[in-house]
Amino acid sequence: MVARSLMPLLLIADPDPYIGRVFEAKLTKDGQFRVISTTSGVDAYLAVLQQPFDLILWDLRLRDTSRLLPRLRALSPNAALILMTTDDIPLLGVELERLDIALTLTKPFGLDTLVNSVRTAVSGVKANSTISNAQLARVGQQFTLLSAGGSCITRVLETGIDSFVVVGAPRVMAPEDFAPGLRIQAQMRGRDALYWFSTTLVRSRADPVPCWEVRMPRVIRRVQRRKQLRIPLQLPIFLENVGAPAPGIQGQTENVGVGGCVLVARRSLPIAADLHFEIPLAESQRIAGKGTVLRVLPLNGESAPLESEETGYRIALRFHALPAAGRLALQRLLEHSNPS
Repeated sequence: MVARSLMPLLLIADPDPYIGRVFEAKLTKDGQFRVISTTSGVDAYLAVLQQPFDLILWDLRLRDTSRLLPRLRALSPNAALILMTTDDIPLLGVELERLDIALTLTKPFGLDTLVNSVRTAVSGVKANSTISNAQLARVGQQFTLLSAGGSCITRVLETGIDSFVVVGAPRVMAPEDFAPGLRIQAQMRGRDALYWFSTTLVRSRADPVPCWEVRMPRVIRRVQRRKQLRIPLQLPIFLENVGAPAPGIQGQTENVGVGGCVLVARRSLPIAADLHFEIPLAESQRIAGKGTVLRVLPLNGESAPLESEETGYRIALRFHALPAAGRLALQRLLEHSNPS
């Protein structure tokens, strides 16, 4: 993730110039935030072309909201997004629901509410992108692109028949090995599943901002989100590739369930890799079986290769082969750790 500046930069897009000036005066008081205020969607778009923002405050009364706001969201992929509306129950179309909205404020609201909402949105952890189905590459939609060098969390800027365009560095952090022709994995989150596919970086572009053209996939894979309870357990775990000469890795679990676990390790693993795993227990007992890597994310949102003990990867592993004795031992361990 790109680091935020010490004084966050906010974009206000409100059709009422008086309200924009009042908001700007309140938010810039005592040097809390830097603010650029606009009264039209086009002006807001031109502002985001010049530089990314830490937060976008957007009034839904602006013309062409459904067309322009997803593009602004893509051009500021790490920004928090707050919507303003005069409707008690605003109806958001599917194009806006994809944009990871931090908060919706109903006018009129107090200036203290505005400041508190902005502070929370800027400092808080952004929600994951959610989509209702496997409809690919809608403008503003979040993707995680993974290579051997790390990962890049970005958003879709343009779509085409055979490819789509995502925002690149310096607006997002990208692995050093990103280059035309590189094979990568792309991931996107749905409401009930994780979708992923293999694809290729076609070429880099500089217009309207530095970005990458990505080839549309032929096959999309869907991984159902887990239904079994996971228990927070820190246990050592050893992993080895099935039928591959690569050396194994050691990690530590963050949570464990009958269907799989999440672990932290210093080295990354390929998405969909089949692995042997072993979790040693007390009194010479162990839980061993086979699993598949579902997703890999760098800790702290960093995409740089591992260089120290403080860096690492969070790996989601699904168990698909667990002998009866190992399953029984695991169930007993989970019951003992979660007696409720």
